[in-house]
Amino acid sequence: MWEARYREISRRFWFSPRSERLAPAVLSSLLGEDYVRFDCLEEMFRGARVAVVGPMWLGRGPDADVLMVPDEVASKRHLRPDVVLTDLDGDFRALKEAEMRGAVIGIHAHGDNIPSLRRFVPAFRRRFGTCQCNPRENVYLFGGFTDGDRCAFMAAALGAARVDIYGFDFSFPLPKRGKSRARKALKLMYARLLLRDLRALGYDVRVHPSSQER
Repeated sequence: MWEARYREISRRFWFSPRSERLAPAVLSSLLGEDYVRFDCLEEMFRGARVAVVGPMWLGRGPDADVLMVPDEVASKRHLRPDVVLTDLDGDFRALKEAEMRGAVIGIHAHGDNIPSLRRFVPAFRRRFGTCQCNPRENVYLFGGFTDGDRCAFMAAALGAARVDIYGFDFSFPLPKRGKSRARKALKLMYARLLLRDLRALGYDVRVHPSSQER
């Protein structure tokens, strides 16, 4: 399922096939043998209630066994995430602080962030790699495209019993500084489609108000 969506996304966003294949290889070489193993992640997630919290969430962490956030939420000091997913375009200091508070950092490789991988990956210790294609033993392919749906795909792939998503608006594009609103809107469209794909496969994925996707 993810492979078909990825091919479609690659065409729509004009991804460079060469760079997309290269990025996981670069990340793999940077991680070496110093990474969180798949079985350790599976032990954390198997049978768990997982909460994925986005940038619009204002409260403390929801009641859950595992709390996941994208990198732009790592700076919220009232949250203590168990896992932070990042493609290294966020606040590096916030990521390091989250790691120091106990979070595992999932570093995502794609064709546009190879320089950031080389610059920042060595700074993390509690880390693992993810990718969109061309996985390696130490770089996992869970699926997912945007921050919220990538977290959901990872949780589902690792055997979570339920995934609750809070604090995302999958309808109204708010791009990061310097980014295109039209491109962000297209990303959100795919996020909605991918979350529907997960539910169609039988995974218990629930998107809550303030991020309600219909």
